[in-house]
Amino acid sequence: MKLNLGCGDDIKEGYLNVDFRKTHPSVQVQDLSKFPWPWADGFADEILMLDFLEHFPYAQTERILFECFRILKDDGEVVIQVPDAELEVDQLHSDR
Repeated sequence: MKLNLGCGDDIKEGYLNVDFRKTHPSVQVQDLSKFPWPWADGFADEILMLDFLEHFPYAQTERILFECFRILKDDGEVVIQVPDAELEVDQLHSDR
């Protein structure tokens, strides 16, 4: 299974498109700020998070990444795109 988390209007064919609001009939509505996420360990082959992480408080970034790796298959892939990755990493480290 491939997940497109925080998809908004970016609906991807072949993915389970997930967002906090119903942007399209095929979108699964899920509040991704609530943990644990509803998917089983090792559920996903791929997780897309395109312009997704910056919508959460920096303090939640670590928990979100833990959830990704919990639901990801051993040979799975996480794709993360943020407007400023260096800023995200710096903020994650400064919140510890």
